[in-house]
Amino acid sequence: MYTVSEVAELLNLTERAIRERIKQGTIDAEKNGKSWQISSAQFRTTSEEPDETQLALDILQSENEFLKRQITEKDRQLQESNEARERSDQIIFKLSTQIEKQQLQLEDLSKPKTIWGKLSAIFGSS
Repeated sequence: MYTVSEVAELLNLTERAIRERIKQGTIDAEKNGKSWQISSAQFRTTSEEPDETQLALDILQSENEFLKRQITEKDRQLQESNEARERSDQIIFKLSTQIEKQQLQLEDLSKPKTIWGKLSAIFGSS
């Protein structure tokens, strides 16, 4: 059980405001002689709040750590994907260069040559 002054301090209100709320019925209280006795069950004490607050904080921290691990894993996967793409780009560039060279060689071979040109191609020109 609380007194009016204790509830006023607990709720950060004046004693007069507490008495008015008792009269309005928003705070349950019993008259004990000249003073009011107020049931503590209707109020959340500051000692109860940290437990719930701490529980919520622990849950949020746990979720935060889980999300950080997911982000780290996704960053690693993205880096691997980028490296694989760069390797593929290099391979494609090399193959494209080889194809261009082979196309030029085929074009050169398909041109009619004189005997002198054929011998020159075989033995090299000096």
